[in-house]
Parts: sequence; C-alpha cells; structure tokens
Amino acid sequence: MVLKKEHINIYFERNKDLKPILHRKIKILIIIFHNMKIVFSLMLFFLSCTFALHAQEKIDLAKALIVYEDKEGMLDINATCISNTAHEMELSYNMEIEKKGVSGSASNKQSCKFKIAGGEEKILAKNSFNINKGDTYSITLQLFKEGKLIAEDKIKYPTQTKEDQQ
Repeated sequence: MVLKKEHINIYFERNKDLKPILHRKIKILIIIFHNMKIVFSLMLFFLSCTFALHAQEKIDLAKALIVYEDKEGMLDINATCISNTAHEMELSYNMEIEKKGVSGSASNKQSCKFKIAGGEEKILAKNSFNINKGDTYSITLQLFKEGKLIAEDKIKYPTQTKEDQQ
C-alpha cells in the first residue's frame, strides 16, 4: 500500500490533537538535519585547514642561509635562519665547517637551540678564519624542529669553477 496525501489528511482529521505535535517534530527534524549539514561542512573546512597547515609546516617553516665574505685574507661566515611563519618557533641548528689545506685539515662543529619570531631573520653563529693559498672549506648549516630536518644550506669555498672540477 502506498501512503498518499489523502491518507495523511484522514489520519490527521481523526487525530486532530496529534497534528500540531507532529508539525513541531517535523520542523525540529528539518532544523536538526540542516544543522547537521552545517556542522559537517565546518568539520570538512577545519580538517582541510589542518592538512594545509601541516603541509606548510613540512615544506617551508624556515630557510637556512650561509653568508660568507672574503676580506683581506680572512673568511667571515654567518649562519642565518629566516623564519617563513607568522608565529614564534623553537628550533635547533647544527653547523659544521671542514677545512682542508696544505697545513692539514680541521673541523669545527656547533649546535644550539634557539627561538625565532615569525618573519624574523636571525644570525645564529659567526666565524672567521685565516685563509691560506690552497685552503678549501666545506660549510653545512642544518635547521631542525623537534629533531626533524626542516632546512639546510651547504657551500664550498672557494667555489669551484668548471676548470677546477676537471
């Protein structure tokens, strides 16, 4: 048997006292259904925002940058961190400098925890070395957040030309 509008009207005519109650219940169900759609849409929105923030966090929280200058027989090195976020972060860095030359080889390692504000550019370490003819330097700067590598920069001094590589 198919329920038709006439059947519903007949039922309501026989049970007039139930009609207002059912109308209220139907209205409440419609409101609940509508609110569930809104809640579900909001949940999807917040979930997508969370994934977007997580993706940004993995890719580009900060940039590691080694800046160097050759000044009259001295090599000045600045290890720099540039924050790419809007909020403060607690990070750590490792910097390793290896020298090879006529007088032998040497290495220097430094590491430290630090805080950096959103959008800030911070010098983490400064080093200066005497440069002798034939000396080469390899410098590596790594940035970590909660033990995970988030940025790295490497340079060699003097920079190699195509002739040097052959």
